Amino acid sequence: MACLLKHRQLEPSSLEAGGLLIGRQIAGTEHIVIDSNTVPIADDRRHRRSFRLHTGHNEFAKVKYVQSSQTQVVRGNWHTHAEGLPSPSLSDRKYWRRCLSAHAEKEGSLFFVIAGTESVVCWEGDLKSKKLRKMEKL
Repeated sequence: MACLLKHRQLEPSSLEAGGLLIGRQIAGTEHIVIDSNTVPIADDRRHRRSFRLHTGHNEFAKVKYVQSSQTQVVRGNWHTHAEGLPSPSLSDRKYWRRCLSAHAEKEGSLFFVIAGTESVVCWEGDLKSKKLRKMEKL
């Protein structure tokens, strides 16, 4: 959470930032823990109202996967918006649906977090139904 808050777009010149959420499922439960996240890197394409992650984020995720004996995987992504109470853009929703459709696992969830200037909001994407729902508390 500290990372997301650090990258909020508080100034008119602040650019969107984003990264991957990496975590694991607690064995025998439906509970998912986010253990780490990637941070913006120099090769990301960042603009005021858009961004694109560089493939370097995936390399970090692969290292975490190997170091964790294949338990830590990409569980979603995060990015910032220059608005108080963030809401996903049409591009965000399309991208999230592509993530859900492309994900190898067919059960569980992916999480999509947007850090606004005043609050942080998370959406859960169900891998089976491909439906998104806004979570009440983060």
